[in-house]
Amino acid sequence: MPNRRKIIAVCGCSLFEQNYFNMIKEINDLGLKNGFISMCFSFSIEYDLNVDFLETNAPKMEDIAKGRPLDTRNEYHLLWLLRQLDICCIVVTPTDYINQYVIDEIKKISVEKSIPLYFVDREAEDANCIFLRYGDGFEQMVRHVIEYHGARKVNMLAGFKGNSFSEERIDVYKKVLADNGIEFEEDRLAYGNFWDRPARVAMEKFLSAEDGLPDAIICANDGMALTACDVLEKRGYKVPDDVIVTGFDGISMAKFHDPILATCEPDFTEVANLVMNDLIHLYSPGVKDKLSYADFNSGRYEIGFKSVPNESCGCKSTKEQGWNDKVSILSSELNDCSWHNHEMSVMVLKFLKCDDLNYIADMLPATMKLWNDRMKFIGVRKELLEDKEPSGDMGRMVQLMYNKGGELQAPVLHKGENLEYDATEVIPGFYDYLSQDDLDMELFNVRVLFANNTVYGYSIDGFQNPISRDLQRGDEFADFLSVAINLIINNRKVNSLNQSLMKISEENEFMAVHDYLTGIYNRRGFLMKVNEMVNNRDNIGKYISYYSIDMDGLKFINDNYGHGEGDFAIIAMARALSAYIGLSGICARYGGDEFAAVVISDGDEAVDGAEVRNRINELILNVDGVHAKNYEISASVGISTYEILGVVNLEDLIRIADERMYEDKAKRKKNRI
Repeated sequence: MPNRRKIIAVCGCSLFEQNYFNMIKEINDLGLKNGFISMCFSFSIEYDLNVDFLETNAPKMEDIAKGRPLDTRNEYHLLWLLRQLDICCIVVTPTDYINQYVIDEIKKISVEKSIPLYFVDREAEDANCIFLRYGDGFEQMVRHVIEYHGARKVNMLAGFKGNSFSEERIDVYKKVLADNGIEFEEDRLAYGNFWDRPARVAMEKFLSAEDGLPDAIICANDGMALTACDVLEKRGYKVPDDVIVTGFDGISMAKFHDPILATCEPDFTEVANLVMNDLIHLYSPGVKDKLSYADFNSGRYEIGFKSVPNESCGCKSTKEQGWNDKVSILSSELNDCSWHNHEMSVMVLKFLKCDDLNYIADMLPATMKLWNDRMKFIGVRKELLEDKEPSGDMGRMVQLMYNKGGELQAPVLHKGENLEYDATEVIPGFYDYLSQDDLDMELFNVRVLFANNTVYGYSIDGFQNPISRDLQRGDEFADFLSVAINLIINNRKVNSLNQSLMKISEENEFMAVHDYLTGIYNRRGFLMKVNEMVNNRDNIGKYISYYSIDMDGLKFINDNYGHGEGDFAIIAMARALSAYIGLSGICARYGGDEFAAVVISDGDEAVDGAEVRNRINELILNVDGVHAKNYEISASVGISTYEILGVVNLEDLIRIADERMYEDKAKRKKNRI
């Protein structure tokens, strides 16, 4: 569509951090005025992988080039989504957390789509590189302290010893000292390693010096400057009355500190102007078609820093700062963090015992209060709703939530109203939306939903009048939702495992009292059941008949036809015996060729063993396959009957039945001879 806004993709980690967000907002605000809109792709710091690991463990990257996303790393699914979108440009924010494979893939995407690629503060071939002039920026602040405020005893808190950024700032510090006729003193330089604890140790060294307090402490970053202020305050010194303190890089906390920190910030307006000027020219009618990829991906640019003098150097007073407004902003953000994380924790707690993803779809409308002034889209892989482990392509997706402008589209999954779509669409109808004259969203943020290297889907946030906290909230929600989905999947696995264990337990219990070959009771189970029958009060006054049954010729069958045929004969005997006893009693295989049965009856009618034997032998002939055998399957039977009047002597009952069975066997054997 010719009037559709073009998408600028901004890639990085922790894009909600103030400096990164400032750059994104500058690019986006300028882009909105010129027919562009920005979409942020937030990679996860937790899954930063070193190159050595990736070289031996990374999936094959050509799979992505062929449009097959990988399911082993969340970064690659995010790259796959980036590939699906019709983007016009990629900007990569300054970060050390994106691994080299991701950088290489971003470059491939740029080549495939033939679009400009900008790396901020990173050297890269076949791309536009925008470098920050750290040295020039730091020099502004050092000169401000020495030449404007007249400080002569100037200490410096550097970063890591040997670190290029730190060493460059040390050289600048020495240069400005020399330019102003101040001799460099080794004791006035200490290494705070860019963070709190080493900076505190260095500050204690400064404060214990014999020549007293310095006029100023210049720090290589804002974090160490905030630590320096804290140490001085705890020692009873005031900043800037007793000691001037300055920082460098312009983090958000510097603005809320008391005193507000004097610092230097990257001039991201320069970045936005540079990128936008390039894009406006490139996408002018007929321009891009005449250019090669190298023509719009070979720029080398430098941007400066803006010096921001403030309270900690004595340039502004508290009255000028509008502290009420600053406190109100900070309080609002802190309250929002607390409230939002509480709501997300409550959400996760609801899933602790849940094993059905349908519950998420039912629950999500309750989160409307979190997103009523923006867009939130959540798509999950269809396999998750089919109780399958997601693998391979992020293909068919199910829309779990689409809240846009307060209008909620949420599926009722358990009623079959799942809103399916293909992952290549990213958001169904998205391009139609971008073609509208008046967009109600100004910035988008994409996050992959994942846990334990398994990607479940993705979330996309749309913002109106965005602030950095908005991006952070989107990341928090994606993380919490990932945990919730992971909980449900793990619960599903645990429940499935429990069911399997219960089945195994039931099978073990069954096998403990049943014969493994025939399925009828074994000796243990049989005797337990007989004891129950004898001790059942309802059976007092009734008669118990015990059947002792022994197969004829099992050894002959095993020796002449094999043990497989012997097993067949045993099974045939068990089936015939079960058919004869039916529901009136129970039967068992004691082992080998020995069987037994018990029947409870109301009367004491004598049961003829020969009649029982003949009936069992007839039933044997009804078993499938018996007629095809070249051997006979038969049994000898002995029966004894007692009245149940109290204690039944089972041993006597069994002994008498066994004696009669052996008599039957001997008698039949004699007749055969």
